[in-house]
Amino acid sequence: MPRRTARQQATVTTMIDIAAGMAVQTQRIARRDVVELGEVELTDEEDARLGDALLHIEQVAEDLRRLRGPG
Repeated sequence: MPRRTARQQATVTTMIDIAAGMAVQTQRIARRDVVELGEVELTDEEDARLGDALLHIEQVAEDLRRLRGPG
């Protein structure tokens, strides 16, 4: 881990928290607007691509939470 001042570490932690929150919010919006409301009928290919994208977002959010660590 690089040597950082407390302020630098707080900045990094805040950036990670914001990015993780954005990833989760994007996932929620996509699920709600496209999947759960059922306003759009997806082709099998679109459904698969959306599923892959949502999974990727979930994995990135988890990676960010792990990077941030406890606290």
